[in-house]
Amino acid sequence: MSIHVCGPDGKYIASYPGNSVPETCPSGSYAVETAPPDAGATWDGDAWVPSEPVEYRPLEPYQFHAMLELAGHEEAVKTAIAALPDAKARAVAKAKLERRPEFNREDELVLELSTAIGITPEDLNEMWLEASKL
Repeated sequence: MSIHVCGPDGKYIASYPGNSVPETCPSGSYAVETAPPDAGATWDGDAWVPSEPVEYRPLEPYQFHAMLELAGHEEAVKTAIAALPDAKARAVAKAKLERRPEFNREDELVLELSTAIGITPEDLNEMWLEASKL
């Protein structure tokens, strides 16, 4: 479990494992359960307000695969592909995962696999933004 911490002014500070705000955060900081759309976002009490429109750039294969490994989802993705009932769909998904020259955030395979293994859209957004920095 991760928490997303805001300062007293609602500005996003960082995400942390666990369920409590670290003592190193400013006094008055608080946790929000949903991930922000970008690092400059502000919590308005009900929802995140992005600092600017978020652009999810395509990931290179190394970024995409590192993202899966760092998040601990690499094996779950392979298992989800292996569980596809249609042999043709399974072969295509496996080939795309292994040989695609870039991965797009809104690609049908990315969306289907993230849903299949229980990654929320908010978590995928956060993972994608972090992977784009690798």
